[in-house]
Amino acid sequence: MLIYHNVDFNGYQAQNLKLHVTGVAPVAEKGKIYLDSTDDVLKWHNGTAWIPLPTNYLSIGDNISNLVNDAGYLTSFTETDPIFLAHVAAGILSSDIINWNTAFGWGDHSVQGYLTSYTSTDTLDQVTTRGSVTANNVTVGGLTVSGNLVVSGTTTTINTEEIKLADNIITLNSNATGPATENSGLIIERGTDVNRGLRWNESSNVWQIQKDDNLYYEIAVVSTTGKIYAETITGSQLVSHNFNSRDISVHMYDTVTNEVYFADWVSTTVSAVTVTFYSAPTNPIRILITKQEAS
Repeated sequence: MLIYHNVDFNGYQAQNLKLHVTGVAPVAEKGKIYLDSTDDVLKWHNGTAWIPLPTNYLSIGDNISNLVNDAGYLTSFTETDPIFLAHVAAGILSSDIINWNTAFGWGDHSVQGYLTSYTSTDTLDQVTTRGSVTANNVTVGGLTVSGNLVVSGTTTTINTEEIKLADNIITLNSNATGPATENSGLIIERGTDVNRGLRWNESSNVWQIQKDDNLYYEIAVVSTTGKIYAETITGSQLVSHNFNSRDISVHMYDTVTNEVYFADWVSTTVSAVTVTFYSAPTNPIRILITKQEAS
């Protein structure tokens, strides 16, 4: 259970108390203290930064060296010629020089009868009959595919302003087999702003809209009986349910820890409630509003 109030022990001891142990610093606040599990050091916040409590001190006889290599001074260095390495000649091997001298000794190749020019007259059909598979990159001005198109690479990039599809249904994650395990959705490229998306959450079987980085809100739904409304909020706000009734009940839980959450709420109108938090919750809070039927 989450407690959002100060607790006064009225002079009694807090026995067997365990501090917060974590490798990630909690939300900064003056006076907070926790045990950093990364280096096993108690740390407290002075209102500006986390300050570690000292665990040991240097003293006379600790043998802290200033002049030997444990201070990180350079002990060896191998000099290279950066100017030569930047030149194209740096990649020439002895075997390349031998081959060059041999070819130069052949003299004028045209006199010896070697081919000096060639104009190809083959059609694409003739070329592909000799081999239709290549690992080379291919660029064409336009392409019409009369049969099926199969792309076996890992990334397909389409640099067009408009895409026209005759099919009215797009299948995502088409290579999935067995029980469903992966989320699927659409990502919107927003230039210099952070991208946002719409996804199907496979773990909870709901459609979600991305609100912020790694923060998705479930698309609010009303059950087929019209008696349940759900919404996820991050702070005090008005939540509209449109039940046209004050005969309702409100349930809340933390969407990350799944713990039951308690906060003040008021039936502001017959179609909305106002939820008020004592302090802003750390995680988004799921609000479930149920319309009650009078007997």
